Amino acid sequence: MNLKKLKIILTSEPSVDKNNRQNLTLCAFFISIVIISVIIIAFFTKPIIYDQVIAKYRFNNGYPGISSGIISHLLIGLYNFVAQPSEAAQNIHIKIFAMILFMTSGFILAWSIFQNRFLTGLFVAMLFLSRYPFLWLSTELIVASLLFLSLWSVIKNHHPVIISFFLALLCFSKPEMIIISMAFLVYYALRLRKKSMRSVGFLFISFIFFVSLIVAPGVIKRGTNYFSDANRSLFSFGQHYAALFARHQVSQSAPHPWDEYYKYLETNFKGAGNMLEVCYKYPLKYFDFLLLSLGHGLLKGLALFHVLSIVLVMMVFWYFKKGVKPILAEKFILISFIGYIPLILFSYPHIRYLARYYPFFIILFLMYLKRVVNAAEKENLFKSHIVLITIVILVIAVFINAYLFVHNLAAFESVKEFWFPD
Repeated sequence: MNLKKLKIILTSEPSVDKNNRQNLTLCAFFISIVIISVIIIAFFTKPIIYDQVIAKYRFNNGYPGISSGIISHLLIGLYNFVAQPSEAAQNIHIKIFAMILFMTSGFILAWSIFQNRFLTGLFVAMLFLSRYPFLWLSTELIVASLLFLSLWSVIKNHHPVIISFFLALLCFSKPEMIIISMAFLVYYALRLRKKSMRSVGFLFISFIFFVSLIVAPGVIKRGTNYFSDANRSLFSFGQHYAALFARHQVSQSAPHPWDEYYKYLETNFKGAGNMLEVCYKYPLKYFDFLLLSLGHGLLKGLALFHVLSIVLVMMVFWYFKKGVKPILAEKFILISFIGYIPLILFSYPHIRYLARYYPFFIILFLMYLKRVVNAAEKENLFKSHIVLITIVILVIAVFINAYLFVHNLAAFESVKEFWFPD
């Protein structure tokens, strides 16, 4: 295969009959991947603590709180309530449910962006090889799924009610998703106001309606105390501050960072009752934490996306050199990266948090691949095999990176603790 044939695969529009056959082939490929994933989960999943116990406990003991993620726990709780699986099968059922939601929403998003069967199939294959669909922390897959569906609704310019519905779900899937949901809402409204201010008003009104609908059961049951659960910034900061600094302690009997985090706070941030007081009274110590949090997240990101990191650097350099303007989907993907801000400010980027963006990195890479092939034709590079060889190497490297992606993600392993060792 030469570069010209590759360009035809990435950009050409087949005849109607061939188009239908290729659509069926793509759908069959996607369904086969999902079936294989179901079989793998059903036969290789070991008992895991989190999905079997915590999510069920939170649902059975009242309406889920904002800090724990209303929508993700609500979906898991509702599934358990409707399906009534046995204790032994419960985790398998939840993992299959989350995997199907994750893979389907990712497939829909990829097709809506690429409008190309080859690239969409490549995206599905990379997602499968990453083993991320088998992640035992199913709440993370649900969060990622809602992120995909929210992005899909805005780039396809759906009705404001549909967009506001998905953004409201995303807003309450995890606390850190609030900033991404609001950013999507504001940026889409700014684009929409050029066409219709009435639609903008309808967008915000419907968003407020869905938000009110989601929190209403909690408010009815607990009153305004329901919102006090949302302010966990000092608690989250305390645990992650202790976790970062505990590894630098000399004493072997230092307090456990997760169970006794308050001892670190009492010693280093005496008298601080909230994050504003932490920043105001102890700015230098808080700045130390920010540097460690940023460095920790950067190292974890490089370990997780090592090959993709190189590709993305090449992509950014090439885009600046060529003056490439990002399409709408790429703009929203870049906006979604602001979700890192609260992670750095109040905790640090865990591997499982960074993993949410892996599908976005794959989308950016495939868009880059398509543009490189198009540019190669215009610059008469077909006679040279260097570009083709480079593309093949990059694709192979990304597939290798996908397979190595789940280091410490506990895809199948039965763990003794609740969280990942990151």
